[in-house]
Amino acid sequence: MSKGKSGGKNFRKMVFPKDWVGYRPYNKVGEADVYYASVASEVYSLIRSSFLFEEVFKSEDDTKRASIMLTSLFEDIISGIGVWNLAIGEFHHRYGKILPFYDTSDYVRGEINLQDVQLLLWDIVQSFKDRSIINPENPYILSLAGDIFSIFDAEYEYAVENVPLKEFLTSPSSGWPYWEVRPRLEWILDGCFLFHRFLTELPSMIEHGLRTEGAEDIPADEIIYSIRVNSLYDFRGNLLSMNCPGILSRICGNDPEGRIADMRKVPILDYLYLGKDSSALSVRRLCDGELLRIELDSFNGLDTSAMVEDKTALSCSIVSFGEKWYQSGYMLEIPSIAYTEEMRRKEEMRLDPFLSEKTASGIITRFGGRWWHIFPSFEEVKEFYNEALGVNPSFRSLDLEENARPYLVGLSHAGLSISSGNVSPSIFSPDNPYYDKDAAKKKAIDLVVNPGGCSYETACALRDGGCLPDAMLNSSKGEEHGRALVKDNAEFLTDYFFRRYRGDDLWERGAARWKRQC
Repeated sequence: MSKGKSGGKNFRKMVFPKDWVGYRPYNKVGEADVYYASVASEVYSLIRSSFLFEEVFKSEDDTKRASIMLTSLFEDIISGIGVWNLAIGEFHHRYGKILPFYDTSDYVRGEINLQDVQLLLWDIVQSFKDRSIINPENPYILSLAGDIFSIFDAEYEYAVENVPLKEFLTSPSSGWPYWEVRPRLEWILDGCFLFHRFLTELPSMIEHGLRTEGAEDIPADEIIYSIRVNSLYDFRGNLLSMNCPGILSRICGNDPEGRIADMRKVPILDYLYLGKDSSALSVRRLCDGELLRIELDSFNGLDTSAMVEDKTALSCSIVSFGEKWYQSGYMLEIPSIAYTEEMRRKEEMRLDPFLSEKTASGIITRFGGRWWHIFPSFEEVKEFYNEALGVNPSFRSLDLEENARPYLVGLSHAGLSISSGNVSPSIFSPDNPYYDKDAAKKKAIDLVVNPGGCSYETACALRDGGCLPDAMLNSSKGEEHGRALVKDNAEFLTDYFFRRYRGDDLWERGAARWKRQC
């Protein structure tokens, strides 16, 4: 029985052991599951009676999930699983502080701290407010976090370790084969508190997938399955901006060769079927001619009887693990294909979307040594695109958007990006005639936290170049405090909202190799 006190209005028990186990990689309810479900029920009662329920969570299911995720943080620390320990280690490595936002002068690593609960609660609340940033010093968040921490603090001496979960996530000395890695990645995606956004965003991901061109030819359950499988490698939680293999590699305790960390998904491309043997399908990638072997056991009921060697084309995504390749998501079989040069170029770009160093260097030189430039008219933008890349910026009809003038164009790992909306008044720079301090007070924060406004690389360049001094959060402590809060945590905020970080694969393969050109 939990000894914590929920306070406030009492609600009937809402988090049952079966609910808790629904977020665990096993089906049998154990002692730890009964215990943590009881603690989560107390957390649920607090959230349900708080102001944030009406303003943020609103539904019982969202409240239950939030309660389970917050209690999972407590379980992680008590059981020594290592997820939160990884998080604070990464924060210290990247930003030079144990946690963003909060004073950690009294922080004790390895124990549950008030600041831990504050940050995770802010993260959960923020997931419901994607179009705006919530001040992490919001008094309702701080008050509720304090009450939740009181429950955890009261339970600390009595808490039960979840041994089955820890054993599940601990690698044997010999490491795991692919099919033992997969269920552990699936748990991180579906059950780890760092990835709570996945379940929140999954419905819209499915809706988008069912509406994409060609989806009518694919069974809906295969599209949904494909989204879930590909999310194992593509989806990133906000707090660390890392994917599931990155998390698992760091907490499993034994990935010395980096086989898990280096798992890489190749986007959907076309392959020519060359035949098969007892273990693998042999194919040739059409865009670059590379010969590959895809493990047969990664296909679901593959029937090759109608496939013709050197004639049948297969369209699918694949994942590398160690020295082997595995099919990911669904696969389309194309009896014959007229593979054009245009198709080859498009697929080649999907395979390696990164700008060449020569092209990036030329752009930086044209930008006067910076990664961004402001153009007064769309005609000048088009002219520059033609000169730098040999293409027109046709992905958005910005020439019809008067409110986007002038145009911020910035470097990204995959090319050039044009800002959405007129963000130029927010940029403080000696050669920016459009800077407007009053406008910047309201909008500069968007260039720190809005991935739709510019590329991650551009946001980093503007932030590091001191071009966003007016970026601030609304604060009851005044404008100066609001600006200081952003300034002190700007790198974390950019990483959080863009779901990227310096040192990740995109940064290492893109911006890092151009930096010497600046």
